[in-house]
Amino acid sequence: MGLAQAYRYTSLRVGDLSWLSREHSHRELALDIRLWDDDAGQLIAWTYFRANGEFNVFVTPGAGDDALFDQLLAVIEEAARASIAAGDPPVSLNTYGVDPARSAEDRALAAALERSGFQIEPSTSGVMTRTLDHVAAPTLPAGYRLDWVRTHAHAIGRVEAHRAAFAPSDLSVRNYERL
Repeated sequence: MGLAQAYRYTSLRVGDLSWLSREHSHRELALDIRLWDDDAGQLIAWTYFRANGEFNVFVTPGAGDDALFDQLLAVIEEAARASIAAGDPPVSLNTYGVDPARSAEDRALAAALERSGFQIEPSTSGVMTRTLDHVAAPTLPAGYRLDWVRTHAHAIGRVEAHRAAFAPSDLSVRNYERL
């Protein structure tokens, strides 16, 4: 089951995965993303570690057991040690979006995190969902249109809007264009 199909089990969306993986350099990608396949060669789990201590863990619904979750967190610990050994400053490890009330996968991840010494804090993200099955086509005011980023000038505008909305943001035009 892909990430798009697993949204009800995890807080991550497909767009989050794209954002997380393209926001950083190719060096980081080579060192900090790990993938797990099952015997049939299907992707069942991954970890993503960033040098600032943030990390994400994903297990396909139904594919994980305690041993797999513990292995994923051991890889995060290993990545943190390697990051510090490479000269990055020591940081605390943290993840987000773990909601034990949401799914068996989140309960298993929360238990693994607790076994590894993490403290689970209540979510403050306030995420609410609704299906989009019956959404009407948008009606725009006169003079407005829907569009996508087509030019370098558009990219600059998007970065400036992001930096204003999410200050302090370190998003750059270079990173946005790579994304």
